[in-house]
Amino acid sequence: MIAPTVRAARRPPAWCGTRPADFYLVAGTGDEFCLPCRPGSGGRAFDVITCIHRAGNLFTLNPTQLAGRCQLDPTALPPDSREARLITGAFHFSGRLSWHKPRWATSHAEAKWWIVFHNRLAVPVAWQPEVEATPLLILDLADHRPLLIRLLSRLRRS
Repeated sequence: MIAPTVRAARRPPAWCGTRPADFYLVAGTGDEFCLPCRPGSGGRAFDVITCIHRAGNLFTLNPTQLAGRCQLDPTALPPDSREARLITGAFHFSGRLSWHKPRWATSHAEAKWWIVFHNRLAVPVAWQPEVEATPLLILDLADHRPLLIRLLSRLRRS
């Protein structure tokens, strides 16, 4: 994943508050990955100490904090839509940012990550590091709840 863009640097990127290392491998769009390195062991030229992602802090947020860092794509999810209300409501109970798409969700070409909720709902998200306050753009809704639950939910809202 990082091979096409990786380069060695003497210093970590400005966003990275890692401890000192001999050098750093920096990679990804906008230098989003930082891998501090030290001299190798076991015949290797170097050892990677860890892998740090620029958005790593987003993966530790609780559902309320995560909701605050998201915005809905207004063209795909108008604010007054049923889907937007369902997503907003889901954050009250759960929500975690994941590197991986749930097995049951359909792929989304623009998704960098997914927010997965406990009730078989998930949303693909794009990452916008230039938008500091809300860097996660929710692109769509994957609703894999049982049919009966989806029907009851629609009836309650109508």
